[in-house]
Order: sequence, then C-alpha cells, then structure tokens
Amino acid sequence: MKKVIPFFLPLGLLVVLSLGFYYSNGGNTATSIAEALNTTSPIPVVNNQYDMTGAWVSGSALPSARYYHGGVGHVRNDSGFVYVFGGDSTGAGTAAGVNTYRYNIAANSWSQMAPLPQGRRLMGSAKLGDTIYCLDGLNGTASNMTLYKYNINANTWSTGANAPDSMWYVKAVGYQDSLIYLVGGYGANGVTRTSVFMYNAKTNSWRTATSLPLGRGDGALAMAGDTIVYVGGLNESVAVTAVTYRGVINQSDRSQITWTTGANYPAGVRYRWNAQTWGNKGVIVSGGASTGFTGSQETYVYSPGANTWTAQTNMPSIMLAYASGSVRYNSGIWKYVIGGGVTSGPALSGNTLVFTDTLSAPPPPSNSTLVLFHDSTVSGGLAKRKADRDSVMKYLPSLISGYDVSYFTAATVLPNLSGYKTIILVETSYDNSGALALGTSARTDIKAWLASGTPADKKALISIGGDQGYNYDQSGQTNTDTAFSRGYCGFIYRVDSGMPSPGTITGILTDIGNTRNLLTPSDAGYYPDGVSPTLGSSPVYKYGNHSVLDTVAAVSKGTTGYFAVTSFQDPRYFVNGDLKPWLAALIGYAKLNGGTITNTTPIVSTIADKYALSQNYPNPFNPTTKITFAIPQNGFVSLKVYDLSGKEVMTLVNKNMTVGSYSVDFNGAFLSSGVYFYRLESDNFVETKKMMLVK
Repeated sequence: MKKVIPFFLPLGLLVVLSLGFYYSNGGNTATSIAEALNTTSPIPVVNNQYDMTGAWVSGSALPSARYYHGGVGHVRNDSGFVYVFGGDSTGAGTAAGVNTYRYNIAANSWSQMAPLPQGRRLMGSAKLGDTIYCLDGLNGTASNMTLYKYNINANTWSTGANAPDSMWYVKAVGYQDSLIYLVGGYGANGVTRTSVFMYNAKTNSWRTATSLPLGRGDGALAMAGDTIVYVGGLNESVAVTAVTYRGVINQSDRSQITWTTGANYPAGVRYRWNAQTWGNKGVIVSGGASTGFTGSQETYVYSPGANTWTAQTNMPSIMLAYASGSVRYNSGIWKYVIGGGVTSGPALSGNTLVFTDTLSAPPPPSNSTLVLFHDSTVSGGLAKRKADRDSVMKYLPSLISGYDVSYFTAATVLPNLSGYKTIILVETSYDNSGALALGTSARTDIKAWLASGTPADKKALISIGGDQGYNYDQSGQTNTDTAFSRGYCGFIYRVDSGMPSPGTITGILTDIGNTRNLLTPSDAGYYPDGVSPTLGSSPVYKYGNHSVLDTVAAVSKGTTGYFAVTSFQDPRYFVNGDLKPWLAALIGYAKLNGGTITNTTPIVSTIADKYALSQNYPNPFNPTTKITFAIPQNGFVSLKVYDLSGKEVMTLVNKNMTVGSYSVDFNGAFLSSGVYFYRLESDNFVETKKMMLVK
C-alpha cells in the first residue's frame, strides 16, 4: 500500500531544506561486498558499449513502506540477503522507525528482525563481516552521533563509539575487514560537510581521514576495490550535482585518501539515491531525484579505473530515497536489491526491485596453491606463529612450487579461491592472540571451494595445526563448525592433548610405518589434539600412545570433487629432522589422491657472472610484472615481496638454485594498490627494490 507524501511545505523552507523533504527524510547508505585478497579486487577497464545483459524483476513488497532507511547486502553459505532498517514510514518527514527487515533473495520473502534500540533515518549504514552498522542520522528531528551495531548471527543490536560529529544525509561504506568510512553529510549548522571519518571496528575508535574536495550530502557512495566512489548529491550551495569523486585509499595509512574528479553522471544531476559495489565492473547506481521528488529509472555502472559510465536496463519504476544492497554468489552472479523508498506521486512504497547480472570473476591467481599462515604481526603468541611459519617455509619451497602466501586472523576475508587447486592451511595452536582459528567468513569460503570441486577439477585441502579439533569440533567454542570438521574434513574431536611430550606419530596411509618425533617447543604451547575419523574417513597418522582407531593424529576424507587431510600437530613440534618428511608425506598423499600441486610461473635460466636484481617491468603495473635477477654461483636463493609495513605478502623464490639469470612473474591481482618492496637474498648478497601496484 502506498502512502502519499505531503508536498506542501512553505517556499522558504523548501529552499533552505533542499526542496521540501531534504532536511527531514529517512536515509540509507551503501556498503560493499569484498571479493578478493584483503577484501579488495581489481577494477578492469570496461568499454563504452551498452551492456544490457542485466535484468530487473519485482520481488515481494517490504512489509512496511518507508523511505530514507538503511540497507546492506550479506551473503552466508552462498545465500544472499538484504537487510533494511529504520527510516520514515509516515511520509511526514519527522518520524524515525526502529524496524529491521531481512530479505531472502532466493525465497523472495521478508522477515522482521530485532528492532533498532532507537529510531533512525537519514543515517549511514555499512557492513563488516557479520556485523551491520548504523551511524549518525536523525531520531525524529534530533541529530545524534550514536553508532549501533547489529550482530547478524545473534540478531541483536549493541552500541559502539560515538561518531566525531552529528550528521544526517551522511553516507558510509565498509572496507577490508575492519574499517568504515563515514563521508559527507549535513550538520546542525546548515553546512554540507566535506568531512570523512574512519572507524576502526577492531579498536572501536575514530580518526579523521582526508576530506572530500567539496561538501556533499545525500549522494551515492560505494567501494570499488581500494577506491571510494561518491556520485552526485547536494553541494555546499545546496544545489544538486552530477559530479563523481574517486578516492584512492593509501595502503600504508588508510586515513589518507587521494581524491580526484571523475566523469559526471551521464543522466544528469542526482540525489536521494545510493550506490553499491558491483563486482569487477565497479559500482552500480540507479534511480534518485533530479529535483524535489522528481524521480528517475536509469541504472548505470561506473568503473573508476577506466572512468567510464555504462548504461544498464532501466528500473521497472521510479525509485528514490530507497535502501539497497548488493550480493555476490560463488557462480559469479550478482544481485542488486532495492527495498522500499519513494515512487512516482510522490508516494511511499514498499516495492522490492532486484537487478541480476553475471559478472566476470576476478583474474585467476598465477599459482595453483594457496598457503595460509596465521598473521605474524598480531600481538600475543607472535613467537609461536613465526616459528610455525618459518618451520614450514624452510622446507616447503623444496617440496612444491607455484604457490601464493597469505595471512589470516579470525576476522580475515580470504582471497577469491576459485583459481586455486590446493590450499595448505597452517594454524598455530593456543597463541593467545584471539586469532586461534579461521573465522566464519573464511570457513564458509573454504567449504564452498571444496564443494565446487569436480572429478576434472579436484580440490585438495592440507590442514595443519594442533588445535583444529578443539577449535572446530568441540561444542561451545566460538568457531565450532561441525559441517567443516565432520562434514568436510572427516574428524571428531576427542582430547585436547593426544600425546605426551616427548611423543611420536607413525604413518598409516602415508609415510607408512615411519615414526616421527615431537617435543614441547621452546615457546611452549603444546596441544596436539586427538580425534577419531567419521564414517567414510580414514586415519592417516597414529599417536604412539594410542591404538589406530582410538585417538589418531591425522585424518583424511575424499570425495569425487575434493580431498582433505588434517594433521593435528604444529610444525614447531617436530624434532630430529622429522618435519620435512612429515610435510612431504602430507603433500604426496594429497597428490596421490587427486590433488594438484603444480608450478604455473616458470623460471627461465641463462648464464650470469655477478649478482644482480633488476627493476621490475612494467612499473607501475596492474596486475602482473616481471622481476629478473642473476646469481653467479650455486646456492640458496630467496626472493620475497613485502608491503610498506614490512609484512611479507608473497614468496616468489625460496630454494637452492644453480648459477644463472632468472625471470619470475609477480601477480598482484589480489593485493591492494600501493608501494611494495621485493628483496633478493643469496649467500652474502642482499638487495631490495621498490615497485608500484596501481589499480
């Protein structure tokens, strides 16, 4: 049912408050769905031809019509949802609602969720992981700085640190796994803001970021890779604009944003609208108003890298002052959902409109294997994580090649996994950092990746870590996930420490009959879990103090589409040179059962008479570049890439090599734009050079 919006405010008030309802309508802000490593994705150049492949359909109506409410998209287990909350359901321009609704895209149905603690409209909204944020806005007619957080899994609201300023018509967007940018807005002093504030969800704190070039309010905001895109809105003279701002985030200091002006919105001036992330094409915008409540139906996609706008299919009806969200499915299908707003009349509407398009996947990784370590920069348990990482990397380069290295915490969003054949996961047990295990998002991605395997494209998971049984299969733990532990990996948790120290494990299905020695490491933390196999899975190693089928040290499970082997020892436990044969046995066992571990980045050798490290070419680059080096004598060679903080982001070479000149390709498709360093070490030779990744 539509409610007619009164449109008869005095002329003076219309001018001051931007054509009648600008000062008093409900608000919505865009958020982004991360797609690749560190939640960023490259934005390829798109052409200027019309792309009419996407299509709109109408969905079930929002239970209560409203406008200027908040909206975000969310994906769980490859199911898409859009959440909307707050807004004005009266049309009077003075009320602020508390209702929260969730739209199940596949079921085409709305459900009512826990209400906001206090009414809101004209607020900013964003999402990080499984948490939705409602920022600033109006409670009726009063402005405030309150930050509300909605826990999607618990269906509960709580509060966070207040924003630095009270604003409405403000926009917000989530970035990576812990940051939110609060952009522009309108304040009590009657001035459209240039301000940009950055919220850190990990520290629950705010800081000031680089301001917009000019004040903006009620425009469209979304994130494309490392670039914030703000389109249209009201300027400092309260005039509607068509200007596009692009803000590239500095990866060494994410409060530093380089703003430039992009191509104007081709359909003309717009406000009362929103934008969403739209895969490898950039951001998507639709509808909005050119003046007052004169709405539109156009839909466009903008690529900030190419600085081009591409027309899409028009919406079925006029919509402005709406809530929206976008979601990505593993198949590459994207959904852009609008739920409620103002339609022609003007009148309040609960219309739900869904735009669907199949977008290209991110560029596949150049390597077939992804190696995941606990983040070695997080405080607490640092020595243990470094010891595990260094123990593995001492031998891994001599066992496999063609691999990427990435780091994770409990909050990390993994890189796009679709191009990888094998994942080697190294977890550090009981490291006291709170980053003990893969978080919900990471586990969801790995389960979906395993499930996507086929006989022709079989996936292999080699999972290593002493606490994996406790983390994933022990009831009541933060990360308990029996679908992962029992369903995909095939183990049931039995005991927290499956063997004494010193102790042994003996190979059953690999490394058969060989005994490997383990000892409490110097940094302590000795928790090699004991598990039993589920029906259909198999014991791979046994503990010396247990029978084969009692409490085992490693388990495997195989299907036609994937193979998983889980070994419950931390690499730093091994002594007497037994780490390398144990690691080699797990890798060989995965390959024997259909896993693919190959090198897709060949190194070509010629003769060399001195050490040399050449500047990468091209430089700057996007996303690949070539690094050439030479060694005049046989020896161990290390070539690694680091970010500005000194954190290692990728190992390119780490093995013994013969004299010669070599060339290796570096693919930064899943890294953020910015400055990186690559360092060559061999014998007493060390040299470091700088390169620039620009997206």
